[in-house]
Amino acid sequence: MKLTILTSALAIVKNFITSFPNLGEVQSVETTIFSEITLGMQTGPPAQIKMLSPGVLGVYWSVADFESQAEQNKGKYWRAFYDEKEFYGALESMMSNHDANLGITWHTVETYLDDCKIADL
Repeated sequence: MKLTILTSALAIVKNFITSFPNLGEVQSVETTIFSEITLGMQTGPPAQIKMLSPGVLGVYWSVADFESQAEQNKGKYWRAFYDEKEFYGALESMMSNHDANLGITWHTVETYLDDCKIADL
């Protein structure tokens, strides 16, 4: 019953978002854990809408976490030290390559943030 409602909600969202003219390809994935729609954008990385099934929780990391860690490392002028255009790629790399036995921690974010350095003053 709940998965059917989730699938119906996914269909409604998919129909709504396909009405926007500047979207590229729209793909959807449905599992017993989540339903997800990936939107191909004309510029930038794809956007995703993920609806978790009842009883499922997730932990998410974002580009904002890289920004926060950069500011913690270097203060309010962190942009002089890091190329924030590289944060999304670092995030993707971190999510794809982390050790699932250890999980992702702030130390993991720090490790991938190091790949985004442009200056070490």
